[in-house]
Amino acid sequence: MEGIDFPPYLIEKIFPPKECIKLVDTNDDGLSDSIQIQAINWILPFTIPETIDLGGFNLETTDLSGMIQIIIDSEPLEIYDMKYLRENASFYFRGNNYTLNSILDGALAGQTVAVGDKLTILLKLKETDMKKLEESKGKHEIAINIKNLPTLTIKCELFEKNMNIKFDPSKT
Repeated sequence: MEGIDFPPYLIEKIFPPKECIKLVDTNDDGLSDSIQIQAINWILPFTIPETIDLGGFNLETTDLSGMIQIIIDSEPLEIYDMKYLRENASFYFRGNNYTLNSILDGALAGQTVAVGDKLTILLKLKETDMKKLEESKGKHEIAINIKNLPTLTIKCELFEKNMNIKFDPSKT
């Protein structure tokens, strides 16, 4: 899949720059601890398959270092091994919380993602990464690199309205 780029106009439709990213407080201590990335399905309805084939990729035994990278404004976040992702990544669909394992085990199997539905990833960040984001209001680019897949680059904007807000699963 190398060489395939997502059209920028489509990315901006799916990830509206002023709405797709929020720095949220998930533990009610008044401080942001996670980044919320939200996509809106504006393309067409699709049904989540009964099984998800990872092509022999084993989440239990594979070392993710070097396979997944999240870069904000050319600075990589401290990534995160599989254990970290299992403990600190959540996925939300229609207000319901899912883990990576539950999705792979079929928790979303057969559900239709309609046009206009939101898909939300919530990732608890390490304190140093969270601090960098909190200190950098304005426009940003977030690149998500996953080995053997095209890089997804999301243009977003951080400002007072989407920083240090209480996480609300009902808006996912």
